[in-house]
Amino acid sequence: MPTGCLRLLSLVEKKLRRIDCGWHHLQSVAALVCALLIFAAGANSAGATARPGPHVTNPLLVATALGETDIDAETQTGRYSLLVRQIQLRLAEIGVYGGRIGGVMSAETAEAIRTFQRFANLPVDGKPSHELLEVLTSAAGEAQHLLLRLDQAQQDQIAQARNDLEQAFGPDWAQQARAVVVGAKPDLEALKARAKSCYQTPEPACLIVEAEHAAESVEKDNLRDWALSDVIQAQARIGQADQALRVARVISDPRSVIAALSGIAVSLARAGRVEEALAAAQQVPDAKLRDKALRAVAEGQLAAGRPDFAEVTVSLIEAPHERLPTLVATAHAYLAHGYGDVAHGLAMEAERLADSITAELFREWALSEMASLMAAVGEGAKANMMIARIGSAKNRVQALCDIVIVELRSGRETRARQTLEIAESTMKAISRPEERQQARACLAASHAALMEFDKALKQARGIEFGYMHSFVLSRIVLAMARNHQMVEALRLVDSVQDMKLRINTYVTLSRIARQGGDDDGAARLGNQAIALARDLSNPLDKAFVLADLATAQAAGGDGAAGRATLSEAVGVAAKIADPWARARALSKAASALVVINGI
Repeated sequence: MPTGCLRLLSLVEKKLRRIDCGWHHLQSVAALVCALLIFAAGANSAGATARPGPHVTNPLLVATALGETDIDAETQTGRYSLLVRQIQLRLAEIGVYGGRIGGVMSAETAEAIRTFQRFANLPVDGKPSHELLEVLTSAAGEAQHLLLRLDQAQQDQIAQARNDLEQAFGPDWAQQARAVVVGAKPDLEALKARAKSCYQTPEPACLIVEAEHAAESVEKDNLRDWALSDVIQAQARIGQADQALRVARVISDPRSVIAALSGIAVSLARAGRVEEALAAAQQVPDAKLRDKALRAVAEGQLAAGRPDFAEVTVSLIEAPHERLPTLVATAHAYLAHGYGDVAHGLAMEAERLADSITAELFREWALSEMASLMAAVGEGAKANMMIARIGSAKNRVQALCDIVIVELRSGRETRARQTLEIAESTMKAISRPEERQQARACLAASHAALMEFDKALKQARGIEFGYMHSFVLSRIVLAMARNHQMVEALRLVDSVQDMKLRINTYVTLSRIARQGGDDDGAARLGNQAIALARDLSNPLDKAFVLADLATAQAAGGDGAAGRATLSEAVGVAAKIADPWARARALSKAASALVVINGI
């Protein structure tokens, strides 16, 4: 084994001996596994004919798609069968795949691929490829031992989560979780009749029942837990808190139970049920997830125009890196409501909080958050000092772009342009291509906000095609439309390559047209979005996007169209054969229908 691998193995051994079941320790071990995998792949290929390795993209730049399965028709054809089978074999060797090795692509195979891709710091898309097989083959030997040790660490975490639940809800929670109602054999014809009635006349409650029934039939524990978590969130949104808690007890992994409890609070907050959300959040036994739930509650209070309530909720958040962004958002909300003195006081509190964040991972992010807030409350000198303390040129550019938007909102256009000039000058210090593209993205958005569309497009042309390129183009398109340049926006919108992002852009263009009094144009743009959604090949993606479009139509004042599109989404969901995907699609439709009913 190469000397570098032995050193890495030694480091991992030491790390594993210190593991204490915390999530951050598990993530650290996974990171070390990733380092070993990549090193091993490089070492095994040394001396052979050089071939370019897989391009590693920063996962933070890849937005989560609607519906995480992406098994397109091409991967299910015969020509990929051998490739898929080989990948399944390698994944089984390292312990992340336990399904059938037959060369047939499935949701379980895609999930195993995604798991390995996350370990190996590869782009996470769940798709088979020759590059993936190469990395798997190189890394299998070294990774197998470490992943087995990692599995033991996960078992320790499960035991700790089970103990947390017993302390929070009593020692009998586990028995309740395992309890299965054993009755007569289900009447299949009755179930089919119930489903048919629900799909013909969809209502949230019956859709959730069908989603739960589908989720319970998923064989793999982790996929079943995932589907049930979606069901739980949908139940919380329609006020079925008791039912949500009942389903949470069916989840097999106690860590997922705790996450589901946090999800209940988040869903209640998003549904505007903030008092119930606050009570649910305070019941979450895991401190980190409790903080995330409280943050969602505060965001719900801000969305409802109550920064005073949000300020109280923020005080309950323990972790500084979770508390800070919500405190900053609360200060900005006070500013929007004309309470500048209160916002200034919160900014000073946020400054003290930011100084307490010492972890390198969060430090520069905290400085960036504070720089834009200080600019907003008129503390320009402090904002400049915080920018100067940011070590990474890429992070400085991002912080300066944020300040450009703050200055524009405050009516200080001249200062916004001056700040943007500094940001462009700062970008010259960035040497890594990926970081330069990130910087170009925020510069393009800033130029678009200033209505400098030629400069914005020039920056966009410096970004490789991919999601980031599509996202930047969509921001430019929307800025053009808001600047009454709809014709130019429509010429550019089809350049957005990411289909789901293009659909979302059409939806927003439709809303802008309606706000401008062009109802006919809004209808045409909305119809274009629906036509694109119908062309999506993946049925889970299609169901998710149609549900979102239905909500957008109802929010735009066309409730009848929204319900028709929602019925179409339900029809797509009903035909999905995979119970995991069907459960998620039906849960999404139920949640969308709750919103439509409330509009």
